[in-house]
Amino acid sequence: MTGVQTCALPISPIFAKVAHRWLTTLQAETGHLPWRLASERTSCGPDGTRDDLFEKQLLDGMRDGVVFIDSRRQIFFWNRGVERLTGTAQSTIVQHTWAPALLQLRHENGQPLVGKLDPVERAISEGMSWRQRVLIRGKKGRELPVELHVLPAHRHDGTCGGALLLLHDLSPEAS
Repeated sequence: MTGVQTCALPISPIFAKVAHRWLTTLQAETGHLPWRLASERTSCGPDGTRDDLFEKQLLDGMRDGVVFIDSRRQIFFWNRGVERLTGTAQSTIVQHTWAPALLQLRHENGQPLVGKLDPVERAISEGMSWRQRVLIRGKKGRELPVELHVLPAHRHDGTCGGALLLLHDLSPEAS
């Protein structure tokens, strides 16, 4: 089926080429992660272009926040759910190094989750999942309770290639 538009805004050929080149480079650096990058998919268009619009739209359409972090602690995906929760746009955060201060990540008792308490650091270095109610800085600096689930992303050889963060807004439950 050619000529079928899958989103409201058309994607320019230049954007598609740049995204493909960037994702191909990223795939080489991150190794075998449990999520697949566009460069690993089969061709879907008559011109041989690769398409990951469905996955991106699924992740961006989620109300929960989703963040992908590679083994070098670089953020390479920050969905609209995280933007909605924090007020921080993906364009300002992607390719930055992960730090708990980006979210002002704290235990419910107010203790900052930094250093050895950083769940992302623990997931990557120890390969351990982590799930807990925490506080983050929300829009306009307000405190926001979330359930944070951090999952290590294991490669096929068992080494950790990064981490996946899921943030579920608990403020409706708290109120």
